Amino acid sequence: MAIYYILNEALNNVYKHARATAVWVSLSCEEESLSLVVTDNGSHADMATWSLSALVRAGHFGIVGMHEWARLAGGALRITRRERMGTVVILHIPFTPRDPLA
Repeated sequence: MAIYYILNEALNNVYKHARATAVWVSLSCEEESLSLVVTDNGSHADMATWSLSALVRAGHFGIVGMHEWARLAGGALRITRRERMGTVVILHIPFTPRDPLA
């Protein structure tokens, strides 16, 4: 559910706010973790350094929800700016080792 919600919200943000002409989505699974990366080439406000309380005060509830879904899944979410133009949303969820007898 977390991956779906975060991907959906990231794509909605690109559509509603970024004025992007392209978006790239990458989902990769390694032995110990899963990573989702959503990158666009649009414009945006730089929210990478905003605290969650600042995001709430500014009404960015979708981004706050993305962080909450990542936390609930035991992962971390990072939103950064691309060097020239655009935004990168990175979700990283480590897999927890399972007991083979469980």
